[in-house]
Amino acid sequence: WGRDHDRDRPSTSARRWSEPTVRHTTLFTALALLLTPARAGAQEATSRRELLTRAEAASRAGQHAEALALGEAAGRMQMTPSVELFLAEEHEALAEGDGRGRHLLDAAAMAEACVRDANAQPALNNRERILARCTELLGRLNARIARVRVAVAATAPAGTEVRLGGRVLT
Repeated sequence: WGRDHDRDRPSTSARRWSEPTVRHTTLFTALALLLTPARAGAQEATSRRELLTRAEAASRAGQHAEALALGEAAGRMQMTPSVELFLAEEHEALAEGDGRGRHLLDAAAMAEACVRDANAQPALNNRERILARCTELLGRLNARIARVRVAVAATAPAGTEVRLGGRVLT
């Protein structure tokens, strides 16, 4: 009985080899899983910095559409008030060409987000400078944008539509 039972268990030398190996493999796997998000986060931060560096270079070269696309890609990784400021400035630069109305509105929306987000982050690096630039940009943009407020009475007849430029306002 004893010998048959012992055959089902690994020999002592096999146990000494397999138990530490299993422990080391488990430990290695656990460490790899723990470090993967950190490594991925570090790679994403590097990639984001590279995108922003390329975006700034494109902007300096007057390639605002490329700068905007690169800045938006960086913003999808992590949006910050400084990225919002950059995007607002690029939209403003593009507002001088084709599609200027859209870019002007997008610039104002980004500048508004920048002001809001910078105000919400008292510990933000360069907060005062970013906030001042966003506020100045927003003021400059608002001077160029016409705003219309339409108030429809609650007692308006059913089916009433308000149109601006042929488009129904909601």
